[in-house]
Amino acid sequence: MVVAALLDRHVQPTPWTTPETPLAEAARLMAATGYGAIPVLCRDGRLIGMVAERDVLRLAAERRAGLRGLAVEAAMTREPPTVPAEAPVDAALRA
Repeated sequence: MVVAALLDRHVQPTPWTTPETPLAEAARLMAATGYGAIPVLCRDGRLIGMVAERDVLRLAAERRAGLRGLAVEAAMTREPPTVPAEAPVDAALRA
C-alpha cells in the first residue's frame, strides 16, 4: 500500500496552524481534535514544520511564564521529514 491510498481513507480534514498562531491556541486545537501533532503551514500553504503536544509541554515546563506570548514557531520542528504520496507506507514509517 502507498501513502496516497492510506490518506484517501482519511475523510476528515487535518487541522493545521501557522507559525504566527499563539502556541496556546494550537494546543487547544490539538486537544479539541484529538491530534497529537499538527502541520505548520506558511502563507502559501507549504509545510514548514510540525508542532506536537510534547513540544508544547516541554516549553511550558521550561518557561516560568508558561506559554503566554509564544507563537507556534517557538516550539515547532522545522523541515520535518516527508515522503511522496507514491511512497510505500513502510517507507513513510521509517522516515
